Amino acid sequence: MGVNSTQGFKYKLVAFPDYNLANSIILDLFKDEEIKLSNNITGLFDLGVLPSDFTRTITLPGSKINNHFFEFVYDISVEDPYTFATNQKVPCYLDFDGIYLSNGYIQLNKVNIYQNKFIDSYEVTIYGGLSSFGRDLKTYFLSDLTSLAEFNHTASIENITGSWTGELFSGSIVYPMIDYGQRLRYTPTDTNSGIDSETGAMCVQDFKPAIRVKEVWDAIFTEFGYTYTSDFFNEAWWDDVYMVCNKALRYPIFDSASNGTSSVDLETYGDFTFSPASGSSAISQSMYPGYSYPLSWYNITKNPSGILSSSLEFNLDMDSNLRGEINLNFVIAPSGSFVIGYGYGVPQFNLIIEAYITGTWIAISTIPLDTINTRMAQVNAYNSGSTKTEQFDLVQQWNQVWDGGVFINGSPKDTQLRFALEVDTLDFGIDNFTLRMNPGDTAKAYLSVNKINQAGEGLIMDIPSNMPFGTSGILLIDFITAIQKKFNLVIYPDKTELYNFIVEPFNTWYKDGSIIDFNRYINLNDKIEATPANNLAFNKLNFGDTLDTDYISQQFAKAANREYGKSYYVDYQNYFSQGEYTVKSSFASSPLIYLDGTGVSGSYTSSACTEYNLQYTGGGPASSSVAFYIDCYAAFQYQWMGGAVVDVNFCADKDSVTIYGFDTTYTIVGPCIPETFADKIYIPTFISSITYQPTTTLPHIYFYNGLLNCQRWYIESQQALAITATEFTSFPYFDNYQGNLPSVNSKSLLFNNENASYGTTPTESLYSEYWSTYVDLLYNPRTRLFDCSAIIPLADYFKLNLNDIVEWRGNYYHLRAINDYNLSNGECKLQLLGPVIRDVIANVLPEFSCDFNFDIGTYTPAESASFTIAECFGTSSKNISFTSSLSMSIGESFTLSSSYALPDCWYVSSSYSGALDFSNVSVSQSFADCSECSASLHPAPPPPPPVCESTQWKIDNSASGLGSFYGGLDCDDNNVGGYVDAYNIGFTVCIKDGTLTTTGFPVVTVDAIC
Repeated sequence: MGVNSTQGFKYKLVAFPDYNLANSIILDLFKDEEIKLSNNITGLFDLGVLPSDFTRTITLPGSKINNHFFEFVYDISVEDPYTFATNQKVPCYLDFDGIYLSNGYIQLNKVNIYQNKFIDSYEVTIYGGLSSFGRDLKTYFLSDLTSLAEFNHTASIENITGSWTGELFSGSIVYPMIDYGQRLRYTPTDTNSGIDSETGAMCVQDFKPAIRVKEVWDAIFTEFGYTYTSDFFNEAWWDDVYMVCNKALRYPIFDSASNGTSSVDLETYGDFTFSPASGSSAISQSMYPGYSYPLSWYNITKNPSGILSSSLEFNLDMDSNLRGEINLNFVIAPSGSFVIGYGYGVPQFNLIIEAYITGTWIAISTIPLDTINTRMAQVNAYNSGSTKTEQFDLVQQWNQVWDGGVFINGSPKDTQLRFALEVDTLDFGIDNFTLRMNPGDTAKAYLSVNKINQAGEGLIMDIPSNMPFGTSGILLIDFITAIQKKFNLVIYPDKTELYNFIVEPFNTWYKDGSIIDFNRYINLNDKIEATPANNLAFNKLNFGDTLDTDYISQQFAKAANREYGKSYYVDYQNYFSQGEYTVKSSFASSPLIYLDGTGVSGSYTSSACTEYNLQYTGGGPASSSVAFYIDCYAAFQYQWMGGAVVDVNFCADKDSVTIYGFDTTYTIVGPCIPETFADKIYIPTFISSITYQPTTTLPHIYFYNGLLNCQRWYIESQQALAITATEFTSFPYFDNYQGNLPSVNSKSLLFNNENASYGTTPTESLYSEYWSTYVDLLYNPRTRLFDCSAIIPLADYFKLNLNDIVEWRGNYYHLRAINDYNLSNGECKLQLLGPVIRDVIANVLPEFSCDFNFDIGTYTPAESASFTIAECFGTSSKNISFTSSLSMSIGESFTLSSSYALPDCWYVSSSYSGALDFSNVSVSQSFADCSECSASLHPAPPPPPPVCESTQWKIDNSASGLGSFYGGLDCDDNNVGGYVDAYNIGFTVCIKDGTLTTTGFPVVTVDAIC
């Protein structure tokens, strides 16, 4: 049953327990039930807090309808599903003939029974839309958004690279280049290969997706049965804002079961290390050139996935190349005869991967240990070909690539695999040395596998499972409020559409209201409180994201003594402000990090840079000989020859080439112009330590700014029938600033803009664009917060919005809140904030019909022509067309139809369009100027009383033996003054600023702003 309010409106409490609007039930209400609404109950300085629009406890009668709805809830002998579900929310709303208020849900608190059999009443709490929305989201995490599974896809190089040009889900998913602990770098070092080489190429599993932030926002509303209306989220730049899907450590999470394969944890899969068993008599081993030795180091020190057996054999679930690290500890000594022209030799090493096929161990991949081999060649050259007895402890990264054999897909799946070490010689056949591995039974050597390169390819990228998790999960409500806080969003329920919210940034929202005359509403008989807003202010406001635990964020904070991208507002005007308040999102932000080795200068272009051709004709295996040289950038380089490598061109500093080995010669091709490298590469980096250990992070959002040109780099992947390294000369550019080359006009995702890695630092930050207007209003010494009571008819209340401008006693105010609005009699509490932000009045003046009369000279148009109506105070225009039948004589006038509703004063310009000559036509306005038009259509409100800025002063005469007179003017320009005795302190009345005078030498300070 609905209830008629004393204001002539009938309202109903409507509930639907099964979420089906067609099955809704109108609950009975007591006729005298008093229901009060609140449009906003946040405090003035509750910045970034979602308001709660309505939460009230009311009592419902024990009627037949209500008893049926609550279904035996009082009887514990009746079991589910026949009773009302008290542990679940039941949607409800107050319906005022199509105006929906407090569309949220109802919770049963208790049942009142008398005589142990009759139900007297039900006590319930009604939660408003925002309260319901917040409670729905506070127990679910981003990883619970199952609808995001629509963006699941196969992990492949095609999807990764296609995403860069919007080909993956129309751009909803893009793969950034981010270092998650892989230690990405260019330019190979002594122990590592960079991503600019095929042996150090990135792999498919090194990439994690990023999802459009708007897709996540939309999914939250949709999954929980809500909608929203927002011009802000329809702005084009939102298509470029992405959140990195970074839940795990180095690698993403795959739904491998959905692809028909066994589930693998890439963080541990194939990750193992083994070394010689300490104390074993078999540790020390003599090795001879030309032989391969299966590694028999049986001390397994790392094997979390259990893939490595005690016999040091392993199987893979997929064809893949392998990567790892090897440490060799050995001693060499001269042996045999000195060879003229070569001296004594030194060993060279190849790591061999063997497969057990048809009962035999077969070498399927030979990996030259180039870093160790180069070191041995340098030692031999340094000793002028003489081999000294010397012990070495050398380590290097190794990478399996196709070496020309039959296994083009790397190490085969479902096959027993093991490692062996092959010993070779620097100069083919010069083996006059001895080699002993692990001398003295030391256990320093080891071999590790730390990456199965193709382990992630072909698996299903599970988007929900990869949503950011931080350390304890990211709640959906935290995601919503993070966006709300970053962009200062106003979120409130729609009055005309159930479970729909209006979402707009404050800076545009506050301009879209209407001017409402509140003189007839505000109760002048009740107390009106006017509080200077800055009396409630904090001394310091902090705006920023959450400081993440990752190494980059922590190091920046320590070095800069502040958090990255954080803005600080300090109130220097108000002596009385104190305390600190922080607006902090649950997101994190961090600087882009330079990718080591990129952007190397290409300016070294002297005539000494020469192109060489290197030829090997010896027919020996890989690494049979080597050429050392200085490249055109003054860096030491080397080129191995042998096996499939027999003809190579390279650029080197002239006369810097030295060859070691047989049957290798070079010829000079001619001058060589070295490659000019692109700019440095800067990318996000998520690590936990300086050693690049991986870490989990809070959500990070970035602009995707397209592809940026760079030096070549590679991605290794399974393509067709072979594993191939594909070259790229651009990378996906993610940044805190928008634009392929950010400029002063670019948008920013930081509260405080830091130095740009590319382009120019934008002028506008999140703080300056979305927050500063409101903060400046709060801290303006003139701003006052008015608390008063009012009586607003229900019909008018329905039309009010919190961005309306209150016109009261000749002044304008922002409508901060309507609290405790009584549906029965219209009584309520108001909060007003004024004066209004300066640009608000011009934006909220209602449209009006403006009739303009103008005269046209003697002329009869022969075809269609148009006159232009131009805006007096702007740049807009409106064309008014005249047909060919229109004829005007001198002095004849034309009146613009009232159907043309113009938002300001307009005039008819003297410029015409059309093919004919209108040079003799003159136009005169019906109003002398725009101000006359404005006065005729929009009578100005009575001028506000002049603002009088006055101060109460403290006259400290305690240090003087003479009395002090003071004087000045009050706000009515009356003379006021007084006297302070010697050695005393006095206080003035309010004296108009700039008129205070004193005698003697007292200390005068501000006591209060009047």
